Amino acid sequence: MNPIPLTGPDGTVYCFACSTCGKPWSSIDLVYVPSPVERAEHIARYRDESRWRAERCCHCMDCGDPLVPTEADADGMVSLWSKSMCRRCIAKAEEKRRWNRFGWAWGQIADAIARGITTEAEWNAQFPEEEDE
Repeated sequence: MNPIPLTGPDGTVYCFACSTCGKPWSSIDLVYVPSPVERAEHIARYRDESRWRAERCCHCMDCGDPLVPTEADADGMVSLWSKSMCRRCIAKAEEKRRWNRFGWAWGQIADAIARGITTEAEWNAQFPEEEDE
């Protein structure tokens, strides 16, 4: 990706935008930067971060493949747990999550057996559900 530089009237590049969706990536806050030297350092630091984010926008955060428009929502990204992911990586993540839940369930069963709990009634007696008032 070739990010688009966003400049001020003096030609200073403040941040970058994604060349695919046009989303500007900026986290610059210059309100409390007192001196011109600190201001320049502040701009440079956030400009580099902005370029990094703009280069990765509209790309899957896991595999790096470009996100196609049919996979994207209004802001150009497919979100899953605050990440931009392609459909293939979303499917992999959901499968991993299913297996993690499956492993957790078997862990609960093993814990119940270790405690000598073998029936649902014994489980409910050991861990009564709180009633809503």
